[in-house]
Amino acid sequence: CGGSGAGWNSACGTDKGGNIDADPLFVDAANGNLTLQDTSPAIDAGDNSFVPTNVTTDLDGNPRFVNVPSVPDTGSGTPPIVDLGAYETQIPDTILPTILSITCAGANPTSADSVEFTVTFSEAVTDVDVTDFSLMMIGVTGASITNIDPAVGPATIYTIAVSTGTGNGQLWLEVPAAATIYDLADNQFDDAFTNGEVYEIEKPFLIFLPLVENSAP
Repeated sequence: CGGSGAGWNSACGTDKGGNIDADPLFVDAANGNLTLQDTSPAIDAGDNSFVPTNVTTDLDGNPRFVNVPSVPDTGSGTPPIVDLGAYETQIPDTILPTILSITCAGANPTSADSVEFTVTFSEAVTDVDVTDFSLMMIGVTGASITNIDPAVGPATIYTIAVSTGTGNGQLWLEVPAAATIYDLADNQFDDAFTNGEVYEIEKPFLIFLPLVENSAP
């Protein structure tokens, strides 16, 4: 059809300025896969004003407005520019999840039999379980992780319940680099976290006095 502009063939329909006369480089058009290859001229080439305000995802349910930094914007509107076609090119997620903080969720110091830690990740993660944590203690014995909430992710924030065992001292959580925690793109956590907040466990001492029997003279 000649593409938009002076070379447009009116027999193809009305030219509204957004037509290209080039191979759109579908991934596999012969088998019905009309997503775009990375070098497709249809990437960032649409007109944002033609997208209804209630349309925020493409035909696969992925975000509709995604800027691909390696591709010049040839479309119209304020970036990010929508792709031509039914599918929006997505930028692969290669960023590994990390832990932003591990904080004490209750009073500190504490004499409680159980405490909670709040673990905040950089993004939603899954497969978080007891084996992903090292429970560290000084002066305390018998402490253990008793619950993880939510039990099934994905989530960005997890609450870890810990029994405080016996004795007085310090109690905290660490996460080793080998923890099998994954984000939604299946990137595995690999950055050990060892500087979370520490609970000071201060349980009262019990003093037993001998029973003295008083008798009248």
